[in-house]
Amino acid sequence: MRLFWSLLDLSHAFLVLLLWPLRLTTWGRARAKFEAWQDHTVFRADWAFEVSSEGEYEQVRPWMNELLREGRFIEVIYASESVDKGMLALQKAHPTQVRLLRLPLLTYRLGDVERFVTAPHLVMCRYDFFPALMRLASRPHIKSGLVWATFKQRRERMNNPCWRWWNKLFFAAFDWIIPATTMDESLFKEIHPKVLSTVDFRVGQIQLRVDQRHETFLRNFPKWDQFQKILHQYSRDRRMIIGSAWPSDLALLNSPEIRRQIMNSELFVMVVPHKLSGEWVSQLGAYDYPVNHVTQNTALPADNPGIWLLSLRGVLCELYAEVGKVYVGGGFERSIHSVMEPFVAGAEVWCGPKIHRSTEAELIQSVDPDHFHSFADHQKLADSLVIQINDAQGPDQRTHWKENQIRLAREYIQKLKD
Repeated sequence: MRLFWSLLDLSHAFLVLLLWPLRLTTWGRARAKFEAWQDHTVFRADWAFEVSSEGEYEQVRPWMNELLREGRFIEVIYASESVDKGMLALQKAHPTQVRLLRLPLLTYRLGDVERFVTAPHLVMCRYDFFPALMRLASRPHIKSGLVWATFKQRRERMNNPCWRWWNKLFFAAFDWIIPATTMDESLFKEIHPKVLSTVDFRVGQIQLRVDQRHETFLRNFPKWDQFQKILHQYSRDRRMIIGSAWPSDLALLNSPEIRRQIMNSELFVMVVPHKLSGEWVSQLGAYDYPVNHVTQNTALPADNPGIWLLSLRGVLCELYAEVGKVYVGGGFERSIHSVMEPFVAGAEVWCGPKIHRSTEAELIQSVDPDHFHSFADHQKLADSLVIQINDAQGPDQRTHWKENQIRLAREYIQKLKD
């Protein structure tokens, strides 16, 4: 398979030459500029990691933190601009131990990745199977592993002998695999000799953020002390967040019962938009609610019945621990946003119908389906919320699961890094 990946890698380099005119477009100029940045830090690393999103960064972050704490050296490869800020912050905190490569896609030259990576260990996350990375992973002197591995949306193919044979060859590039779900674990064990039990490395990271939330609020939520006094006038089961909200998620506010409870100060509802830019005040006003708008630089509004709009960065995960009910946005768009954060934080979780791409949703449903609710209709979703607000919750299975996930993650990190 190394020859196969080498040929694909060569094809990628040739394709880049053919697509050179793309660099003249607005997107192409910005992408080429992003890829042109070079990290001139020089050392021989112990481990290399590849991530493509903030969620994947959170998966391997505990691993990185443990290595850095021990004084080890790491290399991080990433293609997405969304994770760039986090990577630069990591390097700033550990300037002599971390070096970065923005994976060149538009400006790729044959051998770019192999010239950068000096580590004998490579950890890839989820599904960024770029030819240069797979060629690197299949090298005999590199021990490589795949974290949060999944066949989601392709599981039925495993019934086909040809696809099964192909997957066996494909994933043979990795020395070990940690699947995302128990179903994935069963499938991977059919085709790979070293498959570890399912574990989500993010659980410990989310729990740490929850435990340290008050320090985060002091940094990122200037009026937290005042806001907390208002918030705590309501019991936790009467506090709700519409998190990572899109305009399409706001239709549940049309529910007469939810409106009655909000306007009678029986239910405290916060909206935290997915994108802070936009006319959120007027969009919420269109539903005929007073809007209490909280920003980084404005005084805290008076405590009036209505919707609390929080235009703040870096506090959503922490706020989940302060409420009993969370509606996660995106389910009426392409796909829901992270449902793992509110689940680990201890909230009851609701979302729209687009959960087919979410491995997190599948994992949560296998752990504690009584505390996860997905609806294709806004009114049914709102009715379910009202029932759960007024009725007692069922038993919560999360505590034992979280403890087990955190323990397993620590054991795996110790076992694999040594």
